[in-house]
Amino acid sequence: SKFAHLNETDRQHDLRRSLDFMADAFGQTDIAFAFPHSHKGVMRQWMTEQLAADPRLSMFFSTANFTPNDRVMVNRVCIDRPVGSTEPLDIGGILARSFLHSAVHHRGLRRAS
Repeated sequence: SKFAHLNETDRQHDLRRSLDFMADAFGQTDIAFAFPHSHKGVMRQWMTEQLAADPRLSMFFSTANFTPNDRVMVNRVCIDRPVGSTEPLDIGGILARSFLHSAVHHRGLRRAS
């Protein structure tokens, strides 16, 4: 994740800039922060500290598909079309693969052989 490679000052700046934009542009007081690309490499402790530090921040979003959610982060299925792609988007296939990935990797299920 690009966000994970930022130093602490730059992470804080990006997060605050996003919160300020949502508050100023849309009057939001309960704001979810969506990680650019993924949360991989960002520690849960850091997220928990940010939630405690700014009352405007309500949760984090990431792209870990059907991974169970908790108070710190809600996961979503990434259905972004690759830049420049003109191929039809198979949303059903993306959802099915994401669910299978989650079942195998996060719930310990195995494929039938």
